[in-house]
Amino acid sequence: MSSDVQDPVSQPGTTSSLPVRAPARARGRAGGAAIGIAAVIVLAGVLLGGFLVSRSSQRSLQSHGPVYYVTPQGGPPLARTPQVNLGLRLISPPTPVFFLDGHLYRNSSVYRVDTGELVQQYLQNLGDVEISQPRLVAGVLYMAVREMTPEATGARFPMSMYAVRAGDGRVLWKWETCGDRVNMSAPVILNNVVYFICQLAPSQYRLYALRADTGKLVWFDALNGEVAFNLPTDQHTLYVQIENRLLAIDASTGRQLWQQSFGESGDFISQATLSRGVLYLTQQTTFFALQAGSGKRLWEYHFLDGYGYIRAVVNESSVYILASEQDGSEIVYALDGATGGMRWQKPLGNYSYGTPVVDGGNLYFVVNLLAASDLSSPSPFTRAILALRASDGRTLWQQDIPWNKGKLNYSLIERPTLAVGDGRLYLVDWQVPTDSQHLQAVLGAFSESTGAVLWTENLAG
Repeated sequence: MSSDVQDPVSQPGTTSSLPVRAPARARGRAGGAAIGIAAVIVLAGVLLGGFLVSRSSQRSLQSHGPVYYVTPQGGPPLARTPQVNLGLRLISPPTPVFFLDGHLYRNSSVYRVDTGELVQQYLQNLGDVEISQPRLVAGVLYMAVREMTPEATGARFPMSMYAVRAGDGRVLWKWETCGDRVNMSAPVILNNVVYFICQLAPSQYRLYALRADTGKLVWFDALNGEVAFNLPTDQHTLYVQIENRLLAIDASTGRQLWQQSFGESGDFISQATLSRGVLYLTQQTTFFALQAGSGKRLWEYHFLDGYGYIRAVVNESSVYILASEQDGSEIVYALDGATGGMRWQKPLGNYSYGTPVVDGGNLYFVVNLLAASDLSSPSPFTRAILALRASDGRTLWQQDIPWNKGKLNYSLIERPTLAVGDGRLYLVDWQVPTDSQHLQAVLGAFSESTGAVLWTENLAG
């Protein structure tokens, strides 16, 4: 794995079958000389460092903003031998921790950030629970809680929204009026109102607004179709993903302000993120930037031919896209969040990378270091954390996760999620015992600056 950032390449040419230099205006818009390092990029039909693959009309640019195209350096992928189906049951990662106001929260437990010591437990009367993305506002925890007790509903574990006082664990209110309550999004709190999405029935959802202090209903809206449990918001507007559509909804009234459709009805939006008045959407291998107030398209990226899928993370004025090629290799692209201009790109190799987190000017990835490039060789593999400098993509350090080094098998290939705070990275991952088939969850803390392991703590589940 290289730690060097490649130098930009820009060559003159005269035809569309050869590399050509972009005009100065186009080069400035796309981030200057940093474009075209390992891939072919085309802006508005102008070739930047490779072969011309498409052309956008001037009319299209005026209504939608710049359109960028990227193809792998080697062109479309070659025919590949199908991978061997090992028939393994994939095991989901353990519930992650969340850094909130100087503590770590995981399910109903709270831990110290400096030692991992358990300091408090909530909702002890419920037994085992799962809580994803709790919110802490003005000393109150707002949580979508899944009760895991089998006697409740058999195999169908219900979810409820709770407001719990963080200081002593007192339940202030509980809300559970939503159909079968099997699925519910994490809450969003704005201006003393709690917003969340819950599933009423298959393909039937509701967006709810409740008073944060009492849990009383303010308004709700019925949503039909497959709705994503992600609710980007600013102080005034909620953005809802329904299949290939994005809806902007007034937070105070529930009134729809605008909606946009992207691609065909089956092309679901996989990610939506809001930062500095810009909405960023990921849809298969296309990435859109929209003006949040109107839905107007500002710029977009199309990853063509040999790319399988993309993921993205947004941090203030920067966007980082992780693009996976069909040959197994991955590349990270750093973009200007306002213009879409490329700042740098870095090939990551044929390993398996998770979506990064950004903190302190660095990117942090969870990486599966595979002994083989595909699943035809089910040998154990190692999981590690990789740190890249966000300004230029330079590798800073790589740290193996000590409690499962070289012992993971392909049933555990799904990567856990990182949390960041107080100069540390926090990770909950499985440990495979040598004398038992039962998995043990371990919480560990790593130094953001060096990757050194600071402490580990065995968890109850």
